[in-house]
Amino acid sequence: RCFIQNCHGRGIALYSVEDAEIDDCTIRDTSDEAIDFDHFTVKSFATHNHIARCHIGVELNDANDCLVAGNEFRDCGTGINLWRWCKLPGLNEGNLIVQNVFEHTLGNAVQIATGTKANTIAQNEITSSGKNGIIISGQAQIVKANKITASGMKAIVIQEGKHDVSE
Repeated sequence: RCFIQNCHGRGIALYSVEDAEIDDCTIRDTSDEAIDFDHFTVKSFATHNHIARCHIGVELNDANDCLVAGNEFRDCGTGINLWRWCKLPGLNEGNLIVQNVFEHTLGNAVQIATGTKANTIAQNEITSSGKNGIIISGQAQIVKANKITASGMKAIVIQEGKHDVSE
């Protein structure tokens, strides 16, 4: 239940940790990520957080088997960004992005980058994203049962790869 505001940089950054939990925090007005699961963070959770006016709400970079669920994202640049830095096999897999609410992102609400695999984006509610609701790359992502309205561009965009997608 932390309250973090007006950070020049990240609100919470975790590097190479396991089983971390960030729950019911309020994070707003950061110039970078509100929550960052970075470099080899695994089995960690960001749940029921209230995130507003941050450059990126939650970033997962070289993270596996993490859960981002039940969070509220309001007026962020990007809601959730999943991407890879390291080229080692088996990274950026098995993450769950579920039951989050995104309102008025300036860019994409959820973006999944190349080199990622088998992540699930389900049951999220996305309203008024400045660009796309969900944009996916990589391989074998599962995108289902999301409610996407009033996107500035498209609801769901597939940039590369084969995925299981149903709005």
